[in-house]
Amino acid sequence: MATKKKSVKATNLKPVVVRAYSGVFFGYLKSKRGGPETFAVELLNARHIWNWQSTGLPRKALTVEDLALVGAGVGTKISGAVSLSLADAKVIVEATEESAARFEALPCL
Repeated sequence: MATKKKSVKATNLKPVVVRAYSGVFFGYLKSKRGGPETFAVELLNARHIWNWQSTGLPRKALTVEDLALVGAGVGTKISGAVSLSLADAKVIVEATEESAARFEALPCL
């Protein structure tokens, strides 16, 4: 009998937006180490946000904090989902459910 794969939401991991030297990422925070200047983080279902747009959002998303609050709009360039480790995270912002839903709905470009 095949086993069911657990979804990330089922594991109760927090959705986050991370700003690192290597870029901006959306994903589910598995672990965080280090500080106060940089963190090493592990993300599940991580998506690299190459460029974001505010089209279709209730307000403009100008900063990483805005992305965590409202997500990204139509025309955003984002990668597919992978699990990854970042050794150079500078900012970690917990994302809202609304924001997470928008990121998950975006197609990879």
